[in-house]
Amino acid sequence: MSLPETVEAFAIDKTGDIDVLQKKKVPFPAHGPGNIVIQVAYGGVNFIDTYYRKGLYPIKSFPQILGMEASGTIVSLPTDSAVLEDEEFKKRGFKVGSKVAVNFLGVHAELISVPWEKVFPVPDDVSLLTAAAATLQGLTAVTFLEEAYKVRPGDTVLIHTVAGGLGLLLAQLAKHAGATVIGTTSTPEKAAVARAHGADHVILYTQENVVDRVLELTGGEGVHVVYDGVGKDTYPLRRRRCAVWGPAPSCADASFTGSRRVDASPVSAACGLRTDAFYRECGARSRIASPASRVRERAAAGTPIRHGAYHPYPALPVRVHHSFLDNFKLARRKGTIVSVGNASGAVEPIAPLKLVEKNLALLRPTMANYIYTPEEARYYGEKLFGYISSGVLKINIHKQYPFTTEGAREAHRDLTTKGGSTVGKLVYNIGGQS
Repeated sequence: MSLPETVEAFAIDKTGDIDVLQKKKVPFPAHGPGNIVIQVAYGGVNFIDTYYRKGLYPIKSFPQILGMEASGTIVSLPTDSAVLEDEEFKKRGFKVGSKVAVNFLGVHAELISVPWEKVFPVPDDVSLLTAAAATLQGLTAVTFLEEAYKVRPGDTVLIHTVAGGLGLLLAQLAKHAGATVIGTTSTPEKAAVARAHGADHVILYTQENVVDRVLELTGGEGVHVVYDGVGKDTYPLRRRRCAVWGPAPSCADASFTGSRRVDASPVSAACGLRTDAFYRECGARSRIASPASRVRERAAAGTPIRHGAYHPYPALPVRVHHSFLDNFKLARRKGTIVSVGNASGAVEPIAPLKLVEKNLALLRPTMANYIYTPEEARYYGEKLFGYISSGVLKINIHKQYPFTTEGAREAHRDLTTKGGSTVGKLVYNIGGQS
């Protein structure tokens, strides 16, 4: 078949924030004789897309089409006779019109050319929408639970951000393997979804101390393995009300109006701020606005002190901060910590001596190195889609986004919003059914 000179794609001309991402015409990528040409139906949205967009992962040249995951139908097969006679190629049963999924950089486009080793047959009973939502994270979950740490019956597993796309897959597979699954998430609604997908215990990191709760659930021993896809900051800062009025400085979930002004220093320290920064964040207008005698009179009469007098300071970001290093407290002796991703930034370097405290194993694997050979790719691809076909894995799709610049940016924004409302997978509808 004749290939087009250009295609519509989600691409960037430079690295940066969300506004560098756009739908645009770009040159059709180089097509080799060992490649399969695919008409794309859906594209899966993943954190790795944001890593490339921001420049965390290197890009050779621009414009760069984004996207590591897509599904569609085969338009043309390789022309290389050596490929067509390759036993691994034959085992896949590729034909023009076959449903396939791909794991390869630059696939969020209407038409793509991909090396055959990066293409996975999709069973008849699995839709292209499901395939686009399942391939990258599904292969990650299957390989990480088999090779990064082999989950066994009786193990206790901790999965951070368990209600996300990858977290739900890890939870289901860990439960299927016979493990007790502990997850962390931000809201009761997300916790309910996680429990429906195999989590035995869900910790709301917005309300509970994760380290204390995990140790309580495990009798002080910790878990066999931690899967952490957040990275540098395991949980984002959360906002609470800081009460700087009342009998004593305190930090509470709701502010209150008290009878006297107190020194802000203890409160600012509790909030993780220097006193000058505390006043700056609160705003100068909340400090002094009326004579102290009038304030005392109103307080003595039990009259609430309104804005314009001495007023409680507004909500401040209390430094409820959990770093990646907290995982060392959560893992048991001879346990394993698997760093799954960098959603909040890359993990800072860790000295090997840190592992000595409990004889821990620390890994930062990549799925690509578990499916490096054609044999490995076929093995794990068949295993993943077998789990989906048999019902072991349920694929949750949070939302479909249109094939527009606005759709692309909205998906990246939704994916990266800390403490956001997404549960499950985000998918672009590139050429699929409406």
